[in-house]
Amino acid sequence: MKKIIKGAEHRECISHSNIISIFATSTRRYSINNNMRKKIIKTKSIYLFIFVLLVTSCKSHDAQFYIDRGATYQEKRYLELALEDYTAAIRLEPENTEWYFYRSSVYFELGRFDLVLEDLNAILKINPKCRHAHLKRGCVYFEQGKIDLAILEFTSEIKNFPSDNEAYFQRGSVYSNQRKDDLAINDLTIAIKNDSNDIKSYVNRGGVYFRIGKFYLAIKDFNSAIKINPNDPSLYTNRGLTYLEMDKKELAMDDYIVAIRIDSTYNLAYFNRAKLYEKLIKNDLAISDYKKAADFGDKDGSKQLKVVFNIDYLVGKDVKK
Repeated sequence: MKKIIKGAEHRECISHSNIISIFATSTRRYSINNNMRKKIIKTKSIYLFIFVLLVTSCKSHDAQFYIDRGATYQEKRYLELALEDYTAAIRLEPENTEWYFYRSSVYFELGRFDLVLEDLNAILKINPKCRHAHLKRGCVYFEQGKIDLAILEFTSEIKNFPSDNEAYFQRGSVYSNQRKDDLAINDLTIAIKNDSNDIKSYVNRGGVYFRIGKFYLAIKDFNSAIKINPNDPSLYTNRGLTYLEMDKKELAMDDYIVAIRIDSTYNLAYFNRAKLYEKLIKNDLAISDYKKAADFGDKDGSKQLKVVFNIDYLVGKDVKK
């Protein structure tokens, strides 16, 4: 979904045109002080050392051994060590396509897309119809801005595996990025038919409907996404923006409030609620929310305070009230 209005106007929290990389690993955010963080890091390092000590004492250094140790290194963010172990596994079993997938995931994290492609090409040479090889290669091409090649790869994945839901989602997202709305809606609809719980396809299709002004259909998709995951604040922010476009200010406000209740540090919800307060001529509340947005890292919150209210307020730090 594009930004509704240019500049520091309302913005949505999820961009439907972004490709969700299937290489990505999940991350979690924690609210801990520095001393506790140091203790956690030290404890993790100790556990990693113990793990490596145990596994290196094993007599059998087979490919699976290197994969297991490499996966641990990768999880702990020792990516170069992970690469060494994955490469060792490949040397031992050069025809095992799974090992190339492991190594390509690290290359992707490091932004070494040329090496990702080398590994994916090796996989397809071993098995021209290896599941997800074309899919991942399409993601790399998208990251490189090679849109036509990305679409070709996703299409190849669909041809080889007609039920591959992720391929429809990725191709639909690329079509959306190219403003080929009918093609995007078609692919995302197929993805949803294949998996009625595919939340990201609901969100992206809702984004397309929003962009072309079909707000009721957008609301329907965001409702479906919220039903699947009622604890994602970004979904309420997207729906709130859609309600606002429909001039349903109370419903928009309700959604922003829910988003903030779920995550009290969610700067985008504060920013969008501040914009709504502006429309309602509740300037004190707007200023308060812009400051909270800035406190939680939103540069546009600080910018809006300066442009609209002539208040200097740095991101994360109050300078002059």
